Amino acid sequence: MSNSHPGVRRLIVANFDAWSDAVRALIHDASPRLPSDIEPAALARHVLATMEGAVMLARAYQSFEPFDQAVHQLRDYFERLLRDGSDWSRRAHSAVSEGAP
Repeated sequence: MSNSHPGVRRLIVANFDAWSDAVRALIHDASPRLPSDIEPAALARHVLATMEGAVMLARAYQSFEPFDQAVHQLRDYFERLLRDGSDWSRRAHSAVSEGAP
């Protein structure tokens, strides 16, 4: 966005801020299940950047495949964060490692 459209830029920034705030709130709600060093605001920006980049790639390639790949990788990232941060999953992993049913 060029500097010749400051009104449009403000609207875009407001939209990105609202989206980031909504994602940050969800991450904050999940924080007991995430690693303790996760910064919800930074992770929310990562989600925003991933999704916006995925949209740009899908448009450029005229294909949903890049978008689907990005969503798949983002989901995998969150699953790993949840697995690494959750006390429940650590206990479950320990039990499986020790041969418990």
